[in-house]
Amino acid sequence: MNIKFRNIVLSATLIFMALISLKAHTGECVIDRFGLSTPPMTWNNGSRVGDAKVSSFGPGSCNVLPGSIIKEVRMSFSYDSKPSILTAGLIWGTYRFTLSTSGIQASNEAIVSGSGFRQIGTSAVFSEFNGLDLHNLTFSVLAQQTNLSVNLRCRHNNRSVCEKYMIAEYQVNIEYENASMVAPIPPTNVTASASQDDITISWSDVFNATYYNREVSLDDGITWTNQKQYFAPQTSVTFNNQQPRTYKYRIRACNDAGCSGWRQSNSLVILPNSPGSVTATVINTNSINISWAAVTGATHYHREVSLDAGVSFTNQKTYNAPQTQVTFDNQQTRSYQYRVRSCAAVGCSAWTYSNNVTVN
Repeated sequence: MNIKFRNIVLSATLIFMALISLKAHTGECVIDRFGLSTPPMTWNNGSRVGDAKVSSFGPGSCNVLPGSIIKEVRMSFSYDSKPSILTAGLIWGTYRFTLSTSGIQASNEAIVSGSGFRQIGTSAVFSEFNGLDLHNLTFSVLAQQTNLSVNLRCRHNNRSVCEKYMIAEYQVNIEYENASMVAPIPPTNVTASASQDDITISWSDVFNATYYNREVSLDDGITWTNQKQYFAPQTSVTFNNQQPRTYKYRIRACNDAGCSGWRQSNSLVILPNSPGSVTATVINTNSINISWAAVTGATHYHREVSLDAGVSFTNQKTYNAPQTQVTFDNQQTRSYQYRVRSCAAVGCSAWTYSNNVTVN
């Protein structure tokens, strides 16, 4: 036999499908791959212990309705050696099974740490899949052996001697109940985005939700207020003309059985709008009046000036709202351009530029 360190990766796919039924039900689905005359995963003549193996039974199925919600998943597995070939039992290492679906995975493992083991296995309860709809759900089973002390290959002249010199078996038990009896899981991807002073909140659809609750937290506060309800299938809402401040939202999914936990959005800062116009006017020969459009929510304005068509703006002044104009008397002979921005506690807008004026 060839001896070296190597990982073992085996994969099997369990596909859980649903048949249409008129009657809601709860129950347990069992995919049993233990104690069969033809084991689900075997190593034969020429196979290394580290070779990948796929279940010879292929996909299994559960006849469940849409909205059959997973309550609990239990998985058991074992490795067995054939004494006539692996005379010392299973080789030392970690024997792991990983169950995954819909981007979620959970693992369990057993460890061979000494000689004499001819069989090893374990079982575990996985809560990671709770709340998923079992209907048409596909699970993948990955069996992986790591930290091996040796890697074996059966190459006996009589091929039948090598048959099943190591096998891997598994069983998956899934408890489920009808969605109408289960509160929804939280929505994912709760996102807040802004277009100027308009805010749009969006969230992922939760299949058994009948409505969603939304709340807001303002200016990084810890209090959530202003709860609103939106009926499925609505998964977004837009608020127009929002005040300059910081916003954060949270969404939960609900039905007759109750509500999920809350899922929070990103924080979003709404800055004041820029003044709509800034006008410079020469009056009384050498005085300049500057005026700008008021901005809702602005607490103050900044004004800067550029002289003689220069690129630099200097001499920043602050004017508290509601002031929207200022006059400068006895200005020197030269050209002037001004810019104004609106500000609030969360920050300032972009600048709005005036026309050029000249004092002769």
